[in-house]
Amino acid sequence: MNNKQKLRTIYLVPGSVLAEDVRDRTGRLLLSAGLPLKERHLRILMTWGVTEVVAWCEDGDAQPREDEGRSEEETGKVVDPRHLEQAEEVAGDAFRHCDLDMPVMQALYEASVRNLALEISQKGPT
Repeated sequence: MNNKQKLRTIYLVPGSVLAEDVRDRTGRLLLSAGLPLKERHLRILMTWGVTEVVAWCEDGDAQPREDEGRSEEETGKVVDPRHLEQAEEVAGDAFRHCDLDMPVMQALYEASVRNLALEISQKGPT
C-alpha cells in the first residue's frame, strides 16, 4: 500500500485499509486508522452518514472518483436522458421512505440512479 486516497464510502470493499481515523460529526471515533474493513464496518460507515474516508491504495488500484471534475463525456459513460428518467422513477420508488436530505442517503440515491441508468442503456429498457 503505497499511497493514501480519499474515497467515497460507496466504493469501499471489504479488505480496504483505513489510512486515517474515521470520526462522526461530533468527533467521536468510529473506526481507527490501519483497520482492514469488513462488511460490518462498511455498514457502520453508512449508518453514521460517513460519505468519504481516506484509505490506503496500491498505485495501480487508485481510481479517480467519478465526481472529481470529470464529465460524463470524459469517462465515456454518457447516460441517455430517457434512461436517466427511467432510473429516477425506479430509484424514487425504492427510496420513497428515505430522507434524501441526509448526505448518505443522497449519495446512495445518486449512485443508484446512475448505475440503473447505465444498466438500462446497456441492456435496453424493459
